[in-house]
Amino acid sequence: MDGWSALGAAAAIAQFIDFGIRLVSTTVKNHKTPREVSELQGHKLIVERLQALVGRLTDESSSTGLGTAENDLAIKAICDECKRTGGEMLAVVERIYGDRSTGVVTQLKGHGNRRKWKSFRQALLQVWNEDKVVELSNRLHILRQDLTVHLLAALSTQADQRAQEAGQMHLIGQEFLQTLAEPEKWQEYLINALQQKGVEKRLPPPDMERGGATHHYEDSIISVMKSLQYPGVMDRETTISQAHEDTLKWIFRDPEPQGFQWASLVDWLESNTSPNLYWVTGKAGSGKSTLIKYIHRHELTMRALGKWSPSQPVVTPVFYFWNSGRPMQMSLLGLLQTLLLGVLRAKPEYIPLVSRSRWEAHRLFAMTMPPWTQEEVLEALIVAIRHCAQSSKLCLFIDGLDEFEGKPEDLIALVKSFLLPNVKVCAASRPWPVFRDAFGRDPGLILEHLNLPDISLYVTNHLNNNAGFLELKAHEPKHAESLAHEITLRSSGVFLWVSLVVHELLQGLSRGDRLSDMQRTLEELPSELERLFEVMITSLGLLARKRAAEMFRIVGAARGPLPLLVFGDADEENPKYALEFEPRVRSQDQRLSRCLGIERRLNSYCKGLLEVKMLWISKDCTEGKPIKVNDAQQMLSLLQDPEDIAGYVDGICNSRVEYLHRTVRDYLARPNVKTQLDEWSASAFHPDLSLASAFLISLKTIDPITVTRAGFWWPINRCLAYAARFEKGTASSPDSLLNELDRVACNLSLSRTGDNQTVWRSIAKVPKRNTVPPWPSTLAPIGNIEERSFLGLALQCNLYGYVQTTLQNRPLTELEITGWPLLLSAFTGYNTSGADIPMFEKQQPPASLLQMLLRNGADPRASSVANLTAWQFVLRECHCASGTNAASPGSLPYWVDVLLVFAEWSADSRQPIPIDAWAVIQRYWPDIAKVRRAKIRKCRPPGIIRWLSSLHQAGIS
Repeated sequence: MDGWSALGAAAAIAQFIDFGIRLVSTTVKNHKTPREVSELQGHKLIVERLQALVGRLTDESSSTGLGTAENDLAIKAICDECKRTGGEMLAVVERIYGDRSTGVVTQLKGHGNRRKWKSFRQALLQVWNEDKVVELSNRLHILRQDLTVHLLAALSTQADQRAQEAGQMHLIGQEFLQTLAEPEKWQEYLINALQQKGVEKRLPPPDMERGGATHHYEDSIISVMKSLQYPGVMDRETTISQAHEDTLKWIFRDPEPQGFQWASLVDWLESNTSPNLYWVTGKAGSGKSTLIKYIHRHELTMRALGKWSPSQPVVTPVFYFWNSGRPMQMSLLGLLQTLLLGVLRAKPEYIPLVSRSRWEAHRLFAMTMPPWTQEEVLEALIVAIRHCAQSSKLCLFIDGLDEFEGKPEDLIALVKSFLLPNVKVCAASRPWPVFRDAFGRDPGLILEHLNLPDISLYVTNHLNNNAGFLELKAHEPKHAESLAHEITLRSSGVFLWVSLVVHELLQGLSRGDRLSDMQRTLEELPSELERLFEVMITSLGLLARKRAAEMFRIVGAARGPLPLLVFGDADEENPKYALEFEPRVRSQDQRLSRCLGIERRLNSYCKGLLEVKMLWISKDCTEGKPIKVNDAQQMLSLLQDPEDIAGYVDGICNSRVEYLHRTVRDYLARPNVKTQLDEWSASAFHPDLSLASAFLISLKTIDPITVTRAGFWWPINRCLAYAARFEKGTASSPDSLLNELDRVACNLSLSRTGDNQTVWRSIAKVPKRNTVPPWPSTLAPIGNIEERSFLGLALQCNLYGYVQTTLQNRPLTELEITGWPLLLSAFTGYNTSGADIPMFEKQQPPASLLQMLLRNGADPRASSVANLTAWQFVLRECHCASGTNAASPGSLPYWVDVLLVFAEWSADSRQPIPIDAWAVIQRYWPDIAKVRRAKIRKCRPPGIIRWLSSLHQAGIS
């Protein structure tokens, strides 16, 4: 059949299946609208609708447009089966309602009793038994499942045909859905079918030649590529230090016979023989990441790989594990996603082959599917590697295997699975036994054995670039050379140690140290990294030690990268600074001046253990380049374009304050060191409160003219998250800060944007309305308004202390919002719908808080905009936590407590317990009695006695 004949038949089938499923499963309640009652309970309409649908199926089945292609025949077979099923249903209708031509008889044919049934299913049960009705319902569902797959194939074929005929692909899927009565449901069915394992084998092969030149084809490719990206995907690579001038060049030379033995990297890159893995190992801080970055970017690497693959291009994806970064940067999913993204950037034509479901979802429906799963992305990467074997080769670079968050054995197994004839892997890690056992027999090198000449060059250059050192060297050249040589030898190949020691010695020069003083300082500095960190910190004066301790704790408490400007606001000494700060937009000069002052303080107090890493991207750059903040004034004098100047200032303000190295983070996280930092800090200092205050200031400095949805919620989300962690850790609620957050966000939401809209309407993208909802309502999905209160938001963020304090001072009537009841907010997690927020787990509210909400007038029967009540939520959780259905068996006692609280409220307020609650109580009463028998026996207030009495009356012993 031609494209539209197949889709026409599919539309007829879909309409019939929808109506059939609705007939056999829907019960009409008294609260249904007249239209719904008429549609389902009006017997004449049922008959007429069913006759019309079966008639259309007959027309489509006998259509001359039907073809002989496999998918066309499958759709015709489904059409015939639906026609047969429709005939059965019409025969039953005749028995139930009598004359099909009128459909007005309301009694079973041949029966004297006149009655009406609440649903068609109930009427069916007068003719068929339950098994027969269930079989009909199952048959209709199976027909729908079969149809979705063949419908996808028909849509895909039609999209290819349109691309060939018109040179463009319309959203054929959306066009088809508009022919159905329930397009949203069928889009969901089709998208779900696309996600089923193996569905691509049932679809026609993608026609790359037809679609490749169309604009919509390109959009679909870009959509899949964007779905692989994640926040910070390039962070680690851009923050790894560039190789120092004239260093690491030895990596492309042959090993020297008289030196330490190592395998030639060039020979390995050029070789056509196995092994296909090269292992770079070395001590912590020896410069492994810098070496991998140097190799990956060097033109000599590509030249050598060209000899391995002279007739085919070589694709070189890279991934840097980073356990100081975001979760994705230390996970298998992050590794797989980044490698796949690297392959597809070089070979975008592979996308319809490796991710057929995502490509079809976008080109047919302009839909973006949920985030990738580890299984999905691994399968896609395997397919990509398989296709690469036909036209290209791969060399994967993977750094920091020891920074992987999971079991090293799992990572090793994955890396080894990549080692195919067309794939090489260059991996780097510390020399842990598990990696030595796995890769020790492969070609490779031990970095600290080979980098002493580079370290010598680094030391010499840094010392000779200091005017004070050159002056001393002019008087004592041999002593100066001896000092540089001793630094190199004591480094034991650890670049990190060298950089810290040279920094410390140059600091001494700025104080007027002599060469003898520098020599004495060097002798006093330990050779081990952790001992060096300890000496550097403890050598600070009391005031500097206090400031450094607080800075270390702020960075340690930060969730994810911490912008320099936010760090500076968190480092304010005045604990009321955020509350007293008047909302205003900071000028470009104010932001720059503040950041430069913060950077100077950080360098002065933290001895280089914390550093500012900046990423600035100009219009002429394709890649961000780290730039030292203290070079800012010089850089600004070179820039002419206002856009570049603004971008550079933004880059400074968004520079990340980070640990110098992972070893610094590990040292500062040791329990005894954390205790020491706590003791050195001011008594009133708490890093979570400081960070919450800093993000409150970020909110106060937002420009309403240009604010976006993400920009509005970014500081709010983080302020709430740090406030919640502060409250949980200290049992003290930051009430003043949260009240100020509510006030400022409310005022900002009512401000005017550049196009003279209110901020809340601009970011929520909703039609104009007479009433302005509370500002937390803008967190709902774009285009919708689910009215929520700030107190409800606080409940969702685990800020229970704040909620209790607020309820003590204000009546619930002033705080409750009808759209989303407070009780439901207490149980449900943060609705993040598109908001960029730090992760935190939902903590279930204590029973005492629920009792307070109930005492203040909260009603567990109140329904949300999603038609969910707190009663329903609790009953569902009881079901999930009970018996063999337990997802987390340990949670049952908690939900039993909540059930008791709700039931006691029902008894005390003389409100009936919902019928479905009785069903849950009766079903799980043995579990409830078992886990809370003692509590029930002790509880003897009038309410619980009445409740136990009603349990007995309901037949529950």
